Amino acid sequence: MHENLSLYLSIYREILKCFKTIHSHKVTHYDIKCDNILIDFKANGRENNGTAAGGREEYAVGYTDEFSITVGDFGECRMYSGDKDEFSSDNRGTALIKSPEMLMLAINTRKELDRYDRRKRVGTNSLSDVWSLGCLLYELLTGENVFESEEFIYLRLFNPNEPLFSQEKFDKINNNVYLIDFLKYILVRDMRMRPTIDNVLKRFEHVHALLVATSLANSRFNRLMSPESVIS
Repeated sequence: MHENLSLYLSIYREILKCFKTIHSHKVTHYDIKCDNILIDFKANGRENNGTAAGGREEYAVGYTDEFSITVGDFGECRMYSGDKDEFSSDNRGTALIKSPEMLMLAINTRKELDRYDRRKRVGTNSLSDVWSLGCLLYELLTGENVFESEEFIYLRLFNPNEPLFSQEKFDKINNNVYLIDFLKYILVRDMRMRPTIDNVLKRFEHVHALLVATSLANSRFNRLMSPESVIS
């Protein structure tokens, strides 16, 4: 991660831009993970729309001079026309990246339980994608899931006295205070307090600018202090 941090952050920024566009078209993906993000490092400035092996539909919306990003596999997605039908009551997506509200969906919609309230609007919306985007950042940086098992997920998500992250997780991202702060900003249990994709992108632009500049400065310093440079 240390050597490739600038690249990973740039990839993630383009992913966020993709989902800003996707959400603006009233589509919630519901299955955001690294397996469903395709990267072309030989981009020629054109979008690579098409179909991948296996017939999965793709939606390419982001590219730079160095690479292009394609978001794939819309098999779990929901398309909606407005605020009234945005909420979904269907259980969708991959267990380890599901938002707390998605995990609670089956419980909250069971009419025989005491907590069922027909007046309460129950379901998930595009904020579930925001949660999954937080999980994706950790996966992109470390190659591991931020939450390792379903049992662990339920323990961490539904017990407010339990911290979401262990110190071991922070160690895997070099205890980078800016990345830790961003993960805490985006991975919020209560969907009502979770930021929208627009706010996430705005905040990450600052994180990206700061960390990329720092990474480049460190790389230049390391090159200057290398034995070859000192000898020459």
